Amino acid sequence: MASEKGYVSHEEYLKLKENTVKQSYRDRHKLTDKGLWLFSWFGNIVSVFLSYFFVKSLFNSAFSDISDFLIISIAIILFLSMYELLKRHVFGLFSTELIRNKFGLFKSNMFTFNLSVLILVAGSFYLSMNGAQRFMNNEQVIITKTETNLTTQIDSLNNFYFNTFIKPLQSENTSLTNQNDGFLEAAKTAYASRYTKLIEQNNNKIKDNNIRIEKYEKERDQKIEIIKNEQNIKLSSMKEENSSNMLIFILISFCIETVIIIGIYFDKYYNYRIVTEYEQEILSKPAYKKWVVYNNLIDVVFEGIQVGDNLPSANDIKDIIIMNEIQATPKELENFFKMMYYFKVIEKRGSKRIMNLSSDKAKELVKKYYKID
Repeated sequence: MASEKGYVSHEEYLKLKENTVKQSYRDRHKLTDKGLWLFSWFGNIVSVFLSYFFVKSLFNSAFSDISDFLIISIAIILFLSMYELLKRHVFGLFSTELIRNKFGLFKSNMFTFNLSVLILVAGSFYLSMNGAQRFMNNEQVIITKTETNLTTQIDSLNNFYFNTFIKPLQSENTSLTNQNDGFLEAAKTAYASRYTKLIEQNNNKIKDNNIRIEKYEKERDQKIEIIKNEQNIKLSSMKEENSSNMLIFILISFCIETVIIIGIYFDKYYNYRIVTEYEQEILSKPAYKKWVVYNNLIDVVFEGIQVGDNLPSANDIKDIIIMNEIQATPKELENFFKMMYYFKVIEKRGSKRIMNLSSDKAKELVKKYYKID
């Protein structure tokens, strides 16, 4: 239970220590390694997807006369997939060498290898980021849509003003002009002054109609100009939003490519740390060294001996050990047999030593005794 001051209990302390301080590197970072590894593969898929749009646009511009784009698309996907697999393999080798040489790889005579890795990785970044730009770039669609919308609105406004206001006035002017032609013919025979006055009245009417037509046309043009300005403002806003979306998507593509690199590198580093930690925490301990010696003794001493069989004499066992070059001192050999008696692997029956358990069972017991994982 917790103390009066609010500290954890001793049992809780031991549990927390076991789960934090004493936890191995493998246990602490197992989920991180698995997550980064899986996400790196997901990133490869996304990289192929994005790069496809860039490479395909290059093919379309270079080979516009090719009609069978399905085969081209499959070929592009296969190429990009192989490229990503090659990148994973080569960068995995690079990461391993980098870790093993403690970042001294850049000082060694591996300039060509380092340059190849850099080109592969940089190429993947370039393809993916350009593909992200092509994938998210809707500027041409926005322009086309805006132009279509603007044309539709202008045509609608033109038709409205023409059919409602301008056409009737133009028709009236045409009628008045035809009427004047008739008056001119009639004025040649008689009543010239009368027809001249009628023609003047019609001309004044035509003049008024033209003024009204100009007024409607000016009013129409002003409205068209307002529509154009509104559409231009809207177009600029949509272009800015499109540019922003492209930049965000390019950054996402950059992050995905970076995670691929981190995932590959961390997986190699994770395995390296597990090995080094095992060597430091297990292999260097006296218990492990004893286990290795006893494990080798089980293999040699009990070779070909079944449960219930007699063991060779002490001298024969020593000869077997020498012939197999097992590095075991007399004291270690004595302790080995004590342990075998303790685990009841062998037992005495009169003057004979009998194999009581199999060698596999003996190995299992010794391994468990020395807590070898």
